[in-house]
Amino acid sequence: IYRLYAYSWLLILLAWIAYLIINNLVKANRRTINILESITDAFIALNDQWQITYLNPQAFQMLQSQPEQLLNHNLEEVFSGVFGSKFYQECHRAVAAQLVVTFEEYYPPTKRWFDVKAYPGINGLSVFFHDITERKQASRVLQQLNEDLEARVEERTVQLAESMKEAEKARTKSEEANKAKSKFLANMSHELRTPLNAILGFTQLMNRDSSLNQEHQEYLAIISRSGEHLLNLINDILEMSKIEAGQITLNETSFDLYRLLDSLEEMLRLRAASKGLQLIVYREPELPRYVKTDEGKLRQVLINLLGNAIKFTQEGSVTLRVVRNKENLKVDRSDPLKVDRLNVDRSDPLKVDRLNVDRSDPLKVDRLNVVRVRAAEAFRPRFRRRRR
Repeated sequence: IYRLYAYSWLLILLAWIAYLIINNLVKANRRTINILESITDAFIALNDQWQITYLNPQAFQMLQSQPEQLLNHNLEEVFSGVFGSKFYQECHRAVAAQLVVTFEEYYPPTKRWFDVKAYPGINGLSVFFHDITERKQASRVLQQLNEDLEARVEERTVQLAESMKEAEKARTKSEEANKAKSKFLANMSHELRTPLNAILGFTQLMNRDSSLNQEHQEYLAIISRSGEHLLNLINDILEMSKIEAGQITLNETSFDLYRLLDSLEEMLRLRAASKGLQLIVYREPELPRYVKTDEGKLRQVLINLLGNAIKFTQEGSVTLRVVRNKENLKVDRSDPLKVDRLNVDRSDPLKVDRLNVDRSDPLKVDRLNVVRVRAAEAFRPRFRRRRR
């Protein structure tokens, strides 16, 4: 009888243990079902016979079917076209290789795209469906935008190529126009040289006439020097293409600065006298006689400055003062001749100073480095008239 009691208690204990195990399994199953029903992804469980054993509400919504139409039915019975599809092949591959398989699938009845993940188990397969339709649409829109952008880029490239062709045509026309301009300048220079050479030639012939007095000979000398200067200007016209191309260079030569200043004074004295002005050219005693620079360009600069001073001066005098640079001013060799610092000097109508003298030159020829120009007191009447 004791043995019977022992067996009875053992059975009761085993039943209690079984109850606890079953109860825990039921609770775990409920928790799993609650989780599957709360997720946003659709879930389908298949057994080893490919029968649908469970679907969460999202799966019913995705498939647009009732539970009795899907549960405990074979997958091929529910979906007639599933055999041979990508979904069917990938699920079989997951079961056969016992691998987690991820792929994308389009479901035509709902016109939705899904990211599918198949998890193989001991007795079946668990499949999750994540709706990626919006992502696919965004990707399609992005692809369309990229295609539109490529089309626009191609269109812009074509337009740019056409613009470059037009620019090349314009450049060709510009070069042709520049050549025509150079040809015109050359012809005009030739046409100007012809009468000018005649003037210079007859001036030389008249200068040989012994019956002319000293004053007339000086006038002829002024005409001759002015003609030579005009001839040099004509030669400068031929260099305009070099100036526009930025290729103009200074032709430094040693020349007599005194002679240059005397010729300027003789050339412009009559113009100043015609306005009742006195032209004064002052050279300090220590000024070197010979300097080295571009004589033609220095002559032109001084003529322009003195010409403007005479033009805008109504009374008084115009003074050109040339002195040595006692500050030993240095300049950039890329710009040996430079006009700078326009200031008003009330005690001196026009002052051109600072001829830098280089005593180390073996030829004892001083280099003209800088011409500093200060505006004249003579400019004041012009501004006074404007103020009135």
